[in-house]
Amino acid sequence: MVHSGDTVTLMCSVLSEYNTADIRMFWFRSESGKSEILYTQNKSETDSAQNCTFSLSKNIVSQVDTGTYYCAVVTCGKILFGNGTKLNMVKPVDPLVMILSVLLGVCVVVITAQAILSHKKEKYYCNKEKESEKGFIPA
Repeated sequence: MVHSGDTVTLMCSVLSEYNTADIRMFWFRSESGKSEILYTQNKSETDSAQNCTFSLSKNIVSQVDTGTYYCAVVTCGKILFGNGTKLNMVKPVDPLVMILSVLLGVCVVVITAQAILSHKKEKYYCNKEKESEKGFIPA
């Protein structure tokens, strides 16, 4: 899950029995059955002669930037696809929903306070009535 404005760095590591200099990396995004190539990369960070890591930094601006991101390696006439990383955007909370939530909370507090005061008032008058009955002498 990402927020609008976040920058995400996707990594793709390749372990090859061949020379890693011959590897070409493609990054693409797939969403709702549509795919688009985002970036082609030849350079990588090489850990050893047989292991290299490719990275893609992507600034997530809107819902259009979400989807499943894949890396694809082309080497020695073969294409290998990564498992993919799914990016979903967190939907911002509508300010109206926040205002209504606060107002609802205030209403609940006021209604609860009124119920408690009403109960105490009823109890007070009930006790006063009982005291006056005890002190009252019939003629």
